[in-house]
Amino acid sequence: MSNNVIVHFNVKENKLPDFMEVMESVKNDLPKVEGCISVDIFRNVDNTNRFTLVETWDTVQQHQNNIRKLQEDGSWDFISGLLAKEPESAYFEQL
Repeated sequence: MSNNVIVHFNVKENKLPDFMEVMESVKNDLPKVEGCISVDIFRNVDNTNRFTLVETWDTVQQHQNNIRKLQEDGSWDFISGLLAKEPESAYFEQL
C-alpha cells in the first residue's frame, strides 16, 4: 500500500517567483527520488500564494528520509525562507 502526504504552503507575496521555480524543480526531480511514486502540485485559484502538494511514497520512512536530506543540505532552509508561515502536512490513506 502506498503512503500519501499532503502539504499546504503559504508563500510570501514577494517570494512567489522563487517558489514557482522550486515547484518546477519538485515536479521534475521528486519523482526520481527512491520511493517517490508521484507528486501533484496545486495552486489555489482564489489565493494564488497558497499551494498544495500531494505526494505518494512507497513508505513513510522514505518520505521522512527525503525531508531529512533536504534539511541536511540546506534546501529546506531556502524553501522555508519563501514561506509566510510553516507548512502544514499530514499523512493520508486513500479510501
